[in-house]
This record gives sequence, C-alpha cells and structure tokens, in this order.
Amino acid sequence: MALYVGGEYIHANISLTNLTSELISWRCRSFFSEEEARAFVKSRLETFEKALHDTVSGEKAYPSLKAEILSFITNLVSGKKAGS
Repeated sequence: MALYVGGEYIHANISLTNLTSELISWRCRSFFSEEEARAFVKSRLETFEKALHDTVSGEKAYPSLKAEILSFITNLVSGKKAGS
C-alpha cells in the first residue's frame, strides 16, 4: 500500500517539510504561515513521542517497533528524513 505524504511515497524519505505540506493541503485548519503549520506538526510529533513512551507493546508486536517509531519521530523533529 502506497502512502503519499506531501509529494513523497517512500516512507524513509518523508520529512517535516512533507508533513507540513500535506497538512496545509488538507485545509482543515487555517494556518497563518507555513512556519505555524510546521510548529503544529512538530508539536504533534512530540506528543506522539511522549505517548509512545507510555505505551506497552503487545507480545506479538515486532520487538523493535517502538524503537523504530521513536527514531522516525526523533529524525523528523530534528529536520531529518524519517529514515535517516
């Protein structure tokens, strides 16, 4: 299944810029600037990171799932591509 995010299909190449572009394209909330939208995306990523720390993986879950998701979030928040 392909997931197109802000012009990017390859998960590892998705960046904060792609996420911001995607959010703006939805027009579900008015942002006064791209920077405001970027701050919103970063804030949500940081919220996901905190929630993930409190999440217990199921016994059938891929053992490194939490660590990989956390690395994707860390990369995105720091301005890198998800798979960097």
